[in-house]
Amino acid sequence: MSEEQKIPDGMIEIWVPEWTYVKTTHNRGEDIQMTYTDLHHWLFDSDYTAFRKSGVNYYDPYMPIKHEHYPVDRDPSDPHFDIYIPIVKKQRFLIE
Repeated sequence: MSEEQKIPDGMIEIWVPEWTYVKTTHNRGEDIQMTYTDLHHWLFDSDYTAFRKSGVNYYDPYMPIKHEHYPVDRDPSDPHFDIYIPIVKKQRFLIE
């Protein structure tokens, strides 16, 4: 909890680390599995990989940390939401 400000009753303070994130949107009417498959492909093909904190065992090795942001007007039977994955540059090893 922050010492700098009073948190209003009924609210909580959360701290989100300053990382670099990849963000994608899952739109209404789309297949959620395909949204995540596309995100997996992007991570595999890009110069980035999902951030992993040392010493932590994650359930999902491809996207160990993810934040899903759901809008107020979401429909649970056909959701739309934003997905944020913290990422870091892949380490490239040169073989000589």
